Amino acid sequence: MKLQLKESDYLIIRSLITNSKTQIPLNEKLKLEEEIQKSRIIKDRNFPSDVVCLGCRVEILDLNSMIKNTLIIVLPEEARIKEQKISLFAPLAIALLGEKEGKIIQWKVQRGTLRLKIIKVEQTVD
Repeated sequence: MKLQLKESDYLIIRSLITNSKTQIPLNEKLKLEEEIQKSRIIKDRNFPSDVVCLGCRVEILDLNSMIKNTLIIVLPEEARIKEQKISLFAPLAIALLGEKEGKIIQWKVQRGTLRLKIIKVEQTVD
């Protein structure tokens, strides 16, 4: 099944990727671009509430360590690790973006392979 992306998220991500002033490592830009090109774009009003998107709160379980964590995927300039807000360009956010609640994800990172289960997705309201 293709990843699902909210139309507004897709437009923001495309803009950030193509903007030469965006200070994000090239490998992270390329990985995110690869992921969004495989995605199905959905109008915001029709976007499922149980799919990970920009601004949502995600509870995950690391199946390697059995540690639960909750995080919010945000724009790079809003990232604050102490507040559990991670940049959408972070490898973990790239792995989660567009995935559905209940899904188990395997994602290669420098230190090995992450195995994560998405426990809960909560759309936040600003």
